[in-house]
Amino acid sequence: MRSLILAAVVNGFVAVPLVLLLMRISSDASVLGEHVGGRLSRTMLGVTFAVLAACAVALVVSLAR
Repeated sequence: MRSLILAAVVNGFVAVPLVLLLMRISSDASVLGEHVGGRLSRTMLGVTFAVLAACAVALVVSLAR
C-alpha cells in the first residue's frame, strides 16, 4: 500500500513539468503547423498546470511540517 502512495506522489510531481511541456508544444506552430491548440485548449492546459502546481506545493508544505 505504501508503494502505491509513493507512486501517486511521484506521478503528481512529474505531471507538472509534463503539462508545461504540453503547453509549449501545443502553442508552437513550427511543431504542429496549422493544428496548434486553440484558446480553449490553452486555457484548460493553463488551469490544469496551475492546479497541479498548487497541489505539488501544498504537498511539499504539508510534508515539511
